[in-house]
Amino acid sequence: MLIRLFCLCMVLIGCTNSSEFLHGEREVFSVFEGALKRNNTTREFVDVRATVTREKIDAAGVPLLFIELESGQNGTSIRYPGMNVGEVWLGIDGATISLKNGVLVATRGMGDDLMSTSGNLPNLKQINGSLSYEKRQTWLSEDNQVSTLTLACVITVGSQPADIEIFNKIFQVLRAEENCRSEGLSVKNLYFLDTSGIVRRSKQYHSKALGHILIERLD
Repeated sequence: MLIRLFCLCMVLIGCTNSSEFLHGEREVFSVFEGALKRNNTTREFVDVRATVTREKIDAAGVPLLFIELESGQNGTSIRYPGMNVGEVWLGIDGATISLKNGVLVATRGMGDDLMSTSGNLPNLKQINGSLSYEKRQTWLSEDNQVSTLTLACVITVGSQPADIEIFNKIFQVLRAEENCRSEGLSVKNLYFLDTSGIVRRSKQYHSKALGHILIERLD
């Protein structure tokens, strides 16, 4: 499976010997494990926005995600094949992000991982106006401590479509805003849903260590 992943990444970079792209591909995931320990003044990271083009995305011919941390470090991942609960997106080093209807539900290999998200998670394309619900999230910290919160959430989906640009391609989307509260935590997540029901862009809370993650669907 890792061989297939590597081959797909090589297609994405245009079958070149660009070590910079592979470096950037790894960095978005390897940085998660020690994000708070890394000294950014002693290490330079490659911006995937400067190396991935619409032509390379189209040539890859597979579903692709762009992921960016609040620090600006970023990279891409592909959808893991086979039957899974939701969608599992795989980085070149094996770290994963799991989404359900575009909602972040779990991560592995990132440090302070989101272990699970459960509850009445919304399907954005089925919401007309607003919806209230609860979701339960569990995190694993670097010292192997588990913390769980039950959040009361309200999500509101707008009715007026707008255009957003993702890597030089325009998508028509509806904007959804999710506000969640629990004792000691209040977060806002944003989702941009296209006409086919795909969440093309979202900004979602991951953990206290990493804050929010920008996720964009490229293909």
